[in-house]
Amino acid sequence: MITASLIQARLPPKFWSLAAYHNAQLKNIWYNKTIDTSPYIMEEGKIPDVSQIHPFGCFVIVKNTDTNKITPDGDPGLYVGNKATNIYLIYNIKSKKIVESTHVTFYNNFFP
Repeated sequence: MITASLIQARLPPKFWSLAAYHNAQLKNIWYNKTIDTSPYIMEEGKIPDVSQIHPFGCFVIVKNTDTNKITPDGDPGLYVGNKATNIYLIYNIKSKKIVESTHVTFYNNFFP
């Protein structure tokens, strides 16, 4: 499953650990036949909010919060996971660094 995520996102093996973390989060949300529920529901006692889940490696625009009229509104990036609710881990394509952001526009069907 991890390798499939990397292939779909067209990302190199250096992102393997982030793909593993993302897939572990997904697996905790999915229904488990053995326990007749999901591990998330069993632990938290509530249904998870799946609106925060996006495809690993999808294209995003991270909004610059300190912009003026001559700078771009955002930087291109790739979604590589969640740190917490509404805090996303983004691989910034320009700086080649992983940044945290809450101001992100997702393009779930586009994988550059």
